[in-house]
Amino acid sequence: MNKVEMDRDIFFQEVKQTAIFSCIEDADLMQIIDFSEIISYERGESIITEGTENKGFFVLLSGKLEIVKNGKWGDVKIGILQNNASFGETSLFKDQPATATVNALDPSTILLISKEQFTAYINAHPKAGNVILTYIVFSLLQKLNTTNEERVQEKNLEFSPEDLAFMVDMFNPPNAEA
Repeated sequence: MNKVEMDRDIFFQEVKQTAIFSCIEDADLMQIIDFSEIISYERGESIITEGTENKGFFVLLSGKLEIVKNGKWGDVKIGILQNNASFGETSLFKDQPATATVNALDPSTILLISKEQFTAYINAHPKAGNVILTYIVFSLLQKLNTTNEERVQEKNLEFSPEDLAFMVDMFNPPNAEA
């Protein structure tokens, strides 16, 4: 993990191209540039670790990330994040440990905004804050819909009681009388 120093105008152009910030007026966006950080991660590095304090809200500027959740029988891969994806939303609204681990699959560059900076920004720039919060809501809805679809697929793979009874009967035939 390394903090990236970047020319302010180049930083602005990078951030302006992301979906979450593309509709924000330039003057408001420059305020975000002034307080946010750009951090680079190498392949295999963790950005967030499940169960630890999350440092803020993240926007993936470049690279590829993997989301992993501790499961009953080990780690479960939840998803892949690519350019323009945001994550760490929970930390903006709740003080709780991170709910998943996010690891870099490729070298990745990430914009970081702390909860305190985010809260101060949306209070000072309500129009831009509304745009960002709307994006976050739609992003969370998309994640929820994806999760719901995955759950439906899992349920469709479960055996019906009739199929299960048939398999049990097939492998446990009644005792034959001699």
